[in-house]
Amino acid sequence: LKNHLKLSGKNIFLLGAGGASRAIVFGLMRAHAKVTIMNRSFDRAAKLAALFDCKALALSDVNRLEKTHYDIVINALPAAAHIETNTLKAIKASLKPDAWLMDITHSKDSPWSELVNPDHMLYYDSMFIGQALLQRRFWGFE
Repeated sequence: LKNHLKLSGKNIFLLGAGGASRAIVFGLMRAHAKVTIMNRSFDRAAKLAALFDCKALALSDVNRLEKTHYDIVINALPAAAHIETNTLKAIKASLKPDAWLMDITHSKDSPWSELVNPDHMLYYDSMFIGQALLQRRFWGFE
């Protein structure tokens, strides 16, 4: 993600509060981004948000998102998670017109692709490639 845009000061909306989300929030906060975590369970979102001093919302509160506020949305919900059409519409309304989307659980057939310009979509494979390159450097194979 940071290879495509500057993260510092960006308003980022993260869906999910599991282990992958924890690592993502760590990196985003380190890059000085402003993060809102939304999860099906508010308690899980709030626990993760408390660790990093960011905002938390329950997925049922999706209509409380600020309109045209977010620069980036990151989907870290399980691939099998079903998201209602009204929820997707509310998330889309919360995004700036030039927003980016990173989906760490879907490839090109992402149900989230309708939210942003196709040129502003990043899929899980780009994250894995980045991780592999970092591991290669870490272990001295560069």
